[in-house]
This record gives sequence, structure tokens and C-alpha cells, in this order.
Amino acid sequence: MRRLLRVFGYLVCLVQLAVGLAFAFGWQPIIELWPFRYEYDAASYTGADEMQAAAVEPPADYSFVVLGSIYIAAAASTLWALISREDVAFSGVAVDYVLIFVPVGAYALQSITSATPELQIFGAISVIMAGIGAWLFAQTANAPIHDKTPTPTLVRIAFAVFVIALLIAGGALVLKTPNILPWAITPAIAVVYGWMFLGAGGYFAYGLLRPVWRANAAGQLFGFLAYDIALIVPFLTYLSTVPDRWRINLIIYLVVIIGSAVLSIYYLFVNPTTRVIRRTYSPPAPTSAAAAP
Repeated sequence: MRRLLRVFGYLVCLVQLAVGLAFAFGWQPIIELWPFRYEYDAASYTGADEMQAAAVEPPADYSFVVLGSIYIAAAASTLWALISREDVAFSGVAVDYVLIFVPVGAYALQSITSATPELQIFGAISVIMAGIGAWLFAQTANAPIHDKTPTPTLVRIAFAVFVIALLIAGGALVLKTPNILPWAITPAIAVVYGWMFLGAGGYFAYGLLRPVWRANAAGQLFGFLAYDIALIVPFLTYLSTVPDRWRINLIIYLVVIIGSAVLSIYYLFVNPTTRVIRRTYSPPAPTSAAAAP
């Protein structure tokens, strides 16, 4: 990839990481730029009677923590595509961009005459990012693959499970099905996060279609690991206060997070065949016949 594009890629990583951390830690100047408002409905949390009887305070808004983790995951996947020197790794990232930004942008601009200025700006940015994703896919999908190590079987099975889970959860959120996430969210937030989950499902499905480790699956696992790290502490903390009707949802979410983190750590850093930090490669010594003049 040309040097100018690589520099642009590193800048994108920095922006994604900065925005992700800002959302995850609740930095208000960035949160206020997010066009989809989060209006907390206290009555839907525990019920009006319980709220009055127990004076229960609503929990912290975990929606922005999840949003931040998605940006951090995108930064991790993009960074791997840059440092792996496998340009084809960008094609999976590009698929993710297109599958997320096209529907989310369309949702933001579905009535451009009545959309707020914030939604119009967000929709325009989404259109631009979808265009960048389509262009990036066209530029990198057919790039040569230097390391053709196949994706391990267990990782492919895990990817298939991730795809199914993300399609079910994402589709339910897009359809505004209540009680999918273990806290109260507005319909607009549900639709946006649903498309983000569906886009991630498409990213993992692409990993199944092109089962090459370094040029594809490693980037997806780096993204998932970053997502897991961003969420594990907030969700474990929430486990002690989550309302009973959402406890099973949260436990399932935690099982997926912990399981995918263990899988990612093992294959990225432990397994001798796939770990990304390896000893310097030394070609085998020539045989006596080959060494003869």
C-alpha cells in the first residue's frame, strides 16, 4: 500500500481510538456530538412501583461504553491490517465499514428534511465512510497474500458461532425487540447498535469465506479482543446491580466476552503456529545435494 495511504490509515486508527476511549469513559464533549439521544426511561428499569418503594437509582448508561468498545475494536483491526503488511487484511475492514455505514447513514437520513443538523452531518459522514470502505475493498481484495497459513479450525467454528449470534442479536435490535441488551435503550439506539452488530457479523462471515490467518482472521480477533477488554470490567461491575429481568442477558454477554477473549489471546499470543510475535524466520539449511556445485 502506498505510503500516503498508510499514513492516512494510522491517522484513522488514532481517531477511532481517541473517540472510542472518550465514549467508554463518558467524556461529555464527545458524547454530546453523538446525534442519537439516549433518554433513560426510569419506569422501564424496575417498574414505577419498585422505583417508588425502593428509591432505586437508574444504572449508568452502558450504551456509550458499548459504542466506545466498537470504535476501539475498529482501531485494533485497522492497526493490525497496517502492521501485518498484508494489504488484503484491509478488505475485511472495508466490508465492515460498508455493512455498518450504509444502513446507519440511511437511517440517519431517512427523512433529511426533518432530520436534525447533527443527524444530517452524521448521515453525510456515514455516506463518505461507506464510499471509503467500497473503494478500500476494491483496492485490496485481490492483493497478494504473503503468509498463507490457514485459519485454525476452532477459530472458524468460533467465527460461525459469532456470525449466528450477531445476526440474531443485531436483527432483533434492528426490529426494535425489547430487552436484548441488559439495560434500557431507546428504539433509535437499538436500531443503530443492531446495524453495528450485523456489520460485525458480516466481518466475521468474510473471515469464514477467506480462511487465511494473518491476512484476515488475526485482524478480526484483535478487534474482538479490544472489544472484550473495553467491556469486561464495566460488565463484571454491573453484574452485582443488574435487575433480575436482565441478569441472564448480561451473563450470556459476559460468557461471549470472556470466551472470545480467551480464544483470541491463545491464538494471537500463545499458539506457536499462529502467534503474531514469533522468532525471526530462518530458512532451512540446504541439503548436501542442493549445496553441491
